[in-house]
Amino acid sequence: MKSLKYVVILVALAFSSCIEQELAYETFDGSVVEFDATVLNSPSPGKVFPLLTRVPNYGFPVTSSNPVISESSGTVRFRVNFVSAHRTSDVTINYSVVSGETTAVEGVHYSTPGTLVIPANSSYGELEVQTLPNDTDATPVTLVLQLEGNGSDVLPSENFKQLGISISQN
Repeated sequence: MKSLKYVVILVALAFSSCIEQELAYETFDGSVVEFDATVLNSPSPGKVFPLLTRVPNYGFPVTSSNPVISESSGTVRFRVNFVSAHRTSDVTINYSVVSGETTAVEGVHYSTPGTLVIPANSSYGELEVQTLPNDTDATPVTLVLQLEGNGSDVLPSENFKQLGISISQN
């Protein structure tokens, strides 16, 4: 019994020996932008982005208590996260409409400038979409936006660069 005790102690010591471990921590030093709502909401079936029917609150998933996005919503704002060290000056971010996924028509269902600003010393900016009243359509239309970055050192996050918006036509 005594020898079994020594064997257990030797095995325990063998498994707890001092083995130098090299821990590799990756640090991110790039700059990307991402849709806050895409990070927080599940993708729509068959898509890589969520299709929002309601106005998101910043930092929270959309719930049924959020207002519906409709042609009478006016200006709807979507937060764009800036994953980077803060900059000392404003950063202009470009975005585009994904034509193959979009059924809404610019100037008829919506308008949007195509750029947004991440203010100096900030972690986010706001992308604005103006919904437009349209008495000829009855079915919802879809607008899919894609972040493009700033054209140089700020890139779109591959997983969170697209956002779908369903605009109710009531």
